[in-house]
Amino acid sequence: MFYLREEFLFPSELDQTLYSALKKLGHQKDLGGTLRRLWEKLAKGRGQVREGEEHYSFSRDEARAYSSYYLPSNCLKPALVLEESFLLGTDPMPGQEAHWLDLGTGPGTAYWGVAWWCRARGKKLWFTGWDQSPAFTGIAGDLVAAASWSAPAKFLSGKEEPAELIRRLKPTHVSMMNAVAEIYPDCKRRTAEVGKIVRALRDLERSDGRPRFLLLIEPGSRESSRELAQLKDELQAGNLGKVMLPCLDDRICGALADPKDWCHEEAACKFPAWLNELGAEAGLRKESLLFSYAWIRAGEPDPAPACLRIVSQRLERKGQVECRICTKEGKRAVRVQRSKANEQNEFFFGLARGDLWKSAEIGEKGDLVRADPATAQVPHSLFANT
Repeated sequence: MFYLREEFLFPSELDQTLYSALKKLGHQKDLGGTLRRLWEKLAKGRGQVREGEEHYSFSRDEARAYSSYYLPSNCLKPALVLEESFLLGTDPMPGQEAHWLDLGTGPGTAYWGVAWWCRARGKKLWFTGWDQSPAFTGIAGDLVAAASWSAPAKFLSGKEEPAELIRRLKPTHVSMMNAVAEIYPDCKRRTAEVGKIVRALRDLERSDGRPRFLLLIEPGSRESSRELAQLKDELQAGNLGKVMLPCLDDRICGALADPKDWCHEEAACKFPAWLNELGAEAGLRKESLLFSYAWIRAGEPDPAPACLRIVSQRLERKGQVECRICTKEGKRAVRVQRSKANEQNEFFFGLARGDLWKSAEIGEKGDLVRADPATAQVPHSLFANT
């Protein structure tokens, strides 16, 4: 995210609301052992189950542990993406409201980030969460009911096909957070099923003229991020949606050129003490939000605001500073030698991952001659600590 250059504080209003609701429901007691087992399934097994096994969401204890720890750990991810789109001048809710459908909603994790962002930005939200697990949707409804503030929300459980659900509910926004690979472990089927979702959204946009969006968020691991990048490329190759973020246009993912490479987001966050105290029972600690994402417009989007993005940390080497930048032609190394710094390139010494450039002139060996930053002046971020 171009607007995050330092650790941000977990929003106090969201902190207090979640803590009070979870405490009221008694979801924060004796979770250490369950959290350790759950971590194994999520971190090592990617939440996927083999034939004949039961998914963790159908276990009452594991569903409770997930809602207590992983919900607050992950809920801000959609808000970060919405904020980036907003700050770039491409309003993610151009009608000032959203009828949001979250597929594989779990205990309503995405709801809290979206609802908090809409509340802060003055947007109206009607939220529907769908999941196959009634244990999860029951918890989701209970949390919203126990909260000190909330947006209109309902949670459904069942086995309805996502595309049919979209046609019936007619949402403006659809999200799948940490759910795509869990619901569709097979990559080929994943592309086909997500393609159906985009087609359903595109049909809705054509019928009433309202913009439709799809937000996909997956873990920030190499395997998950590469699979999401491949999915994004395949959707665009089939003319199924236009990726707005993080890529800024319909370029092929440059990270896929190297089997060891991947593209992900990492946002440093100071999480609430109560969350890390809970995680400590299982040997876990949260210090950042690590994820990969794709913000997709089902119809024809407005022109992208920028075309280049810094996709690595700033590397300090002897006599020079280097980074990797994503261009329409792929990823490439860019550098500035300190001995050759001037007014046109010295800003490079203070760049950060996520920074955006409108254009750049880069020499054959990667030396930056000049660049035109795209985000010199943007509105105040909700995630600023001042």
